[in-house]
Amino acid sequence: METTQRMVIFHPSDEMYGADQMILATVRALSSLFTVVVTLPTDVAYDEHHLSSKLVKCGIDVRHTRFVVLRRSRIFSARGVIRTILDSVHTATYLHRNSRIGDVIYLNTSACLLVAIISKIMRRRIVAHIHEVWRPSERRLLGFPLRFCDLIISISEAVRESLPSDLSRRSVVVYDCTGPRTPIPGRRHASNHTIRLLVASRWTLGKGYVELLSAWNSINRSDLQLVILGGPPVVGEGVPVPELVAQLGRPESVLVIGESNSVEYWMASSDVIVVPSVYPEGLCLVALEGLAAGKPVIASNLGGLPEVVTPECGWLYDPANPRELVSIIDNITSSDLERKSTAALDRYNEKFTVQMFESSIKKLVAPCGKRRS
Repeated sequence: METTQRMVIFHPSDEMYGADQMILATVRALSSLFTVVVTLPTDVAYDEHHLSSKLVKCGIDVRHTRFVVLRRSRIFSARGVIRTILDSVHTATYLHRNSRIGDVIYLNTSACLLVAIISKIMRRRIVAHIHEVWRPSERRLLGFPLRFCDLIISISEAVRESLPSDLSRRSVVVYDCTGPRTPIPGRRHASNHTIRLLVASRWTLGKGYVELLSAWNSINRSDLQLVILGGPPVVGEGVPVPELVAQLGRPESVLVIGESNSVEYWMASSDVIVVPSVYPEGLCLVALEGLAAGKPVIASNLGGLPEVVTPECGWLYDPANPRELVSIIDNITSSDLERKSTAALDRYNEKFTVQMFESSIKKLVAPCGKRRS
């Protein structure tokens, strides 16, 4: 006889950026197969609990507790090592109280991978969902706990190929997804209207804000506007975006919105989405959202972005050559936007719909929740 098991999901943040949004999609896909509990950390003080609020509204059991999370800001310090040991004890206690032998532990992002060692000792089955392109140092550090996982899901080929070779062969690629977007009526690619470019992400060094704003300062067109959404990270080093904008030759050409509850409005009312990452992204949900809204995407050719953006639906450039980005923006035309907008929506429907994601995740994860008795 086969019975459905509980699934305890561990996720390292309580925000609503890329990997946070994918937890919502994952829970929607798997809650019909499992009794789902989402576990979020207490080591970071969030002003607002965006993710947990949305999960609770969906009727999901959300628990905030202390568990072991790998944070770059403290992982190699003596204090960080001590904290990791103590957090591991708390994690074991939590798993003992909230799961049983045979239950499924779902680790979303590499930051939760140390939970895999504890889970395996306690005879739980483990799914790892890897969102990051690993550096060589991360392969050495994280490869060990990843080997304890029964199923490894990567969000792109770039992520899968960055894993140690034996784990790469075991990994299955499931692309992230996003829901369809509704364009704002009246937004046209007329030759005489201002072309609005949108960039939206955490303001971190790897997201390329310094490089983008430097390139923007070299552009002389008066019919372009750059809109910036997002904010500094809660943990780690950020980029002072408003200060950088104030130093531009034409600061009035850049509109800094910051954190916003109207992301869909700004997405729909823009003409082009920009993803200027200077460190390889696993995939980038903002790029998918742009395609779903029928928006061409300008992106660096790093990580998983070339798996999203094609010459038909956008532009790729080498972030090591800033002149390429300047040239792309300088030469955007209304006819480019019309042609690539149609291709963007086609690209979304071809690879990144919610239905595709849910079908793949269910097919892969469902067998982990069955046991024979």
